[in-house]
Amino acid sequence: VHFAAEYGAPSDVIAYLAEEDPSSAEAQDVTGMTPMHHLCQTYAKRHQPQKDCGRKTKKCMLESMKALIKFAPKSLNLEDMNGMNAIECAIQNEIDIKLVRTLQKGSVRFQQQKSQFNVANSSQCQNNMK
Repeated sequence: VHFAAEYGAPSDVIAYLAEEDPSSAEAQDVTGMTPMHHLCQTYAKRHQPQKDCGRKTKKCMLESMKALIKFAPKSLNLEDMNGMNAIECAIQNEIDIKLVRTLQKGSVRFQQQKSQFNVANSSQCQNNMK
């Protein structure tokens, strides 16, 4: 998934890889980067619309982001060796604001789900202690 995101693979390829192996979609490489980091850093520079049925890079990038958010939401908050998460990487690389907002919303949803899970687990533990 890292190479697909880094080298601008078609969005359906990235979605397929992320769905088939979600753990690789949220894995960090030796520099701490996730596929989402690579997507934000180099996808726009390397995507070739003519090899992706003529689809615009921004649209393919958005679809790739949505797939990675769906199958690897944890990756949004992981930091690379420079202490940057995917949102910060997107801003640094001057990614379109609509795409940055997609990352932000995905991160908020992940945090909310994580909080709900923690509350549910806490309640379950308290019930088990009674």
